[in-house]
Amino acid sequence: MNSIVESIRSEWSIEGKQRPTLIAASTHDTEETAIIAAFKIILSSFPTALLILVPRHLERFKKVHSILRGSGLTFAQRSKKEDITIDTAVQTNKLSEAYSFKIKEIISDSRCPIGVNCVWAGEVELVLSIYKEGVFYKEEPLIIGFKNFPENKLLLEKYISNKKIQNIAVLPEKKQDVEISLEDYSLKIDLEN
Repeated sequence: MNSIVESIRSEWSIEGKQRPTLIAASTHDTEETAIIAAFKIILSSFPTALLILVPRHLERFKKVHSILRGSGLTFAQRSKKEDITIDTAVQTNKLSEAYSFKIKEIISDSRCPIGVNCVWAGEVELVLSIYKEGVFYKEEPLIIGFKNFPENKLLLEKYISNKKIQNIAVLPEKKQDVEISLEDYSLKIDLEN
C-alpha cells in the first residue's frame, strides 16, 4: 500500500509540492455525482486537491466522462496520457482507451481464506467479458493463480495500452464462511510504471 501512496504522491505532485488527494475507486452508478459534490466542498478548503476517480465497471467510462464535463471541474484522463496540471481537479483511470473488462462469471474460487493456514494458495476460475469501445467484443476464460500468471499476463497485455502487467489479483480477498457475490468480485491489474 505504501508504494501506491508514494507513487501517487510523486506522479501527481505539482512543482514538487504534494497535493491532498481523494481516491474514489470501484464506484457504481450514481456515486460519482455525490463524490464530485463532496469533492467541491473539499476544494473550498484545499484548492489544489486532486480527485482520482475510477468507475468499477469500465464500460461506464463515457457516462462518467459526461458527468465530469457537466461538473465544471477541470479533469484529465490517464489513459489518454493527458497532463495533470495545477488546474486539474479530477483524474480518471482506465487501462486502455479501446478495451475494458468485466467479470461475467465466477466458475470457482478455491483461494485460501484470510487467517487460515492452507497448503495451497488456491485460484479463481472466471469468465472475463471484454468490451471494445464499450461494445461487447469477446469472452476469455481465465484461471487467476500464481502458476497461471505468465499466460494471463500475455493474454491481457494485448488489450492494454503500452504497459506491462506486474500483477493480477482477484478482489475482495476471501474470508472464511463469507459468501462473495458476483457483483463484488473485481480484477485488480497492477501495471509497471
